[in-house]
Amino acid sequence: MALFVLAMLAFNITIHRNINRMIHLRKEMESLSISNGRDEKDRLNIRAPRFQREESEWKKSEFNIFLTETSCNSRPRYRAWCSVESMAKQNPKATVWYVMTSPEVDTQDGLVERLLEKYVNLRIVTISLEEVFRGTPLKELYDSGAWYIDTKWPAANLGDMMRMALVWNAGGFYSDTDIICIAPVTGLRNVIGLESFNLVNGAAFHFEKRHPILNQFMVYLSANFDPYEWGKNGPQAVSAVLRLVCKDDILSQNLKCRDVKILGSQAFYPVRPSMQKVLFHWSSEKDMTRRFPKSYTIHLWNKDSSKVPIVKDSGSIVDLASAAYCPMSREVATRKSHIY
Repeated sequence: MALFVLAMLAFNITIHRNINRMIHLRKEMESLSISNGRDEKDRLNIRAPRFQREESEWKKSEFNIFLTETSCNSRPRYRAWCSVESMAKQNPKATVWYVMTSPEVDTQDGLVERLLEKYVNLRIVTISLEEVFRGTPLKELYDSGAWYIDTKWPAANLGDMMRMALVWNAGGFYSDTDIICIAPVTGLRNVIGLESFNLVNGAAFHFEKRHPILNQFMVYLSANFDPYEWGKNGPQAVSAVLRLVCKDDILSQNLKCRDVKILGSQAFYPVRPSMQKVLFHWSSEKDMTRRFPKSYTIHLWNKDSSKVPIVKDSGSIVDLASAAYCPMSREVATRKSHIY
C-alpha cells in the first residue's frame, strides 16, 4: 500500500510540473529569439501569432471554426492536423482557427507551410489563457488551478473550458481534433448533437457569440467541476444544462428549446464509441458521403482509439476519409511508413 501511495504521489507531481510548464512556457519563450543561439532543428519552429491580436479578423469573419491544442505540444499528431485540414477543405468560406497553447509550431516536416499555402482560410495561432477566460464565469476556475492539480486529464479539462470561452468570445463552430469533417458545417446555427440516447456531446457544436446557453454551460462547469471523472466536465455537464434549459428529462433528436437545436447522433457521431473499431476496418463503401449521408463529421474517439494504427490503402473508413478530406496530412504522415 505504501508503494502504491508513493507511486500515485509521484505521478501527480509529474502532471503538476508538466502543466505548470505549459502555463509558464510562453513567458519563457518570449524572452528568447527563435533564431538566436539555437540549432538547425529549433530554427524550424515558428512563432505562432496571438489569437487575441487577430480580433479584427475573427470579428468580421462570416463563419469561424475553432479547434484547439491544449497540452502545449508544438508538434501535434497527424490525426489532429487531419482534423484541421478537413475543416479548412470542407468549409472554404469559413475562417478556420487552430488555437494552440504552445507559443511555437514545429515545421520540420513542411506540413504547416503546405497547409497554410493551400488553405487560405486557415489560421494557426497561440493564445493567452488569461485573456480568453477573463470576463467569463470560468475565470475563477481557471485561476484556482483545479483543472490541472491532482487530475489525470489536465489537457482534456482545459479543452472543456477553452471551447466554451472561445465560442463565447468570438462565436462560431467548435470541433475536437479527433474529428474528420466530411460535409460543410457553415450552414449550421446554434446546434449541438446527441452522442447516444439522452446524452449530448460537446465535441462539435455551433453557437453565436455571447449566446446565453454558453454562459449557462460555463456557470454550471464552474460550480460542478470534477477533475476526477472522465466525461463529467464534457458530455455529462452539457447534457445536464440542456435538461434544465429545455425543461425535459429526455434529450431527443431535433428537440429545440429557445433557439438551440439538438441534432441526432448521425450529425456528428455516426459511429458510437462502443463501435469505434469499425472505423479502422475495411469498408465496402468508399465514398464517405454515401456511407454517412446524414453526417457532417466522423468522430474517431481518440480516448480509446489513439493507439490503433491507421494503415495506408487498407480501405478502412479512417484511411478513406483521410485520403478524401485531409490528403496533405495523410501524405506527410505516410512518407516513411504506411502506418500513421
